[in-house]
Amino acid sequence: MGSVEKIPLERLSRAKMNLSFRCPICKAATIRLTTENMDRWKDVKCPVCSSTIIFEGFTISVIRPEITGENALMTDDTGART
Repeated sequence: MGSVEKIPLERLSRAKMNLSFRCPICKAATIRLTTENMDRWKDVKCPVCSSTIIFEGFTISVIRPEITGENALMTDDTGART
């Protein structure tokens, strides 16, 4: 198996990512967030039931394939190629 890399929310803010989900309470509203408006993630209100949704932590885990030799890409902690 390849290496596992956990990517925290702070690092995701530099990527172009869209997240959409239904309100966990009323399930009537679709809430859409992007990494371009990360400040909005701190206090998300459902437009239908007015529930407040708080992200206490958000990490994506990526399992990289095991690559060796000339095709291997080396990256630093920020994900930049070295």
